[in-house]
Amino acid sequence: MDIVRRTFFILTVLASAHAAGIFLNDEANEKGNAYIDKLLRDIIDVRGDEFDPYTLGESGFGFYKKLLFVNISGEVKLHKGHMRGLRTLHRTDDSHLTKNNEKLYIRAYLGAGALDFEYEGSVKFLNYGPGITVQGHLAYIEIIMDFSVNANTGKDGDLLEFFIDDIRGMDVWVSGLGPLNWALNPIIRGAKSLFKTYLTGVLENKIQTYIQERLPNFQFPVEGLHSI
Repeated sequence: MDIVRRTFFILTVLASAHAAGIFLNDEANEKGNAYIDKLLRDIIDVRGDEFDPYTLGESGFGFYKKLLFVNISGEVKLHKGHMRGLRTLHRTDDSHLTKNNEKLYIRAYLGAGALDFEYEGSVKFLNYGPGITVQGHLAYIEIIMDFSVNANTGKDGDLLEFFIDDIRGMDVWVSGLGPLNWALNPIIRGAKSLFKTYLTGVLENKIQTYIQERLPNFQFPVEGLHSI
């Protein structure tokens, strides 16, 4: 996105936010920061063992190699997979609060990293195939979370959005290919796609569900906000 389009986009977002409600100041945002930090600590302390390490299901994918003008298929099967590092989930920037009627809307910027993946598996091509190990490393992931609470009581937390905004710095290594080393690049591409799919699933499903479950049990500190 060029600078003109980016500037227009930012101005549009700000105009929409002003139309929807009232921006609250730094004191309110600090309360939002503390609330989000406590929520994340609670999730990690209570449920962290369920997603770190996280067991990756058996999976696989195919690839092709052209020999004498004929496409011959190969297959990768993966099992005994694990992902580690989601306990690093944290708030990365100040929260932003707006108030509209009886609702307080909070946007939080979250991040996690580094994350590590590992699979054991095998590769088959023309009925031949060695055992392999596939390892991956993800430097960082950014997440945006939007939720609301009752502006008067701070209760009735409701998760509105929870999605991955950016994935940065993924590397994959494959060992054990031997004479099938020419298949390295398609295997790396398939493994990257697979890892991203699992990561999206555990974040936007499992952890999102945990947050949805915990929000109603937390009370946002609304004291003093009405005078801000």
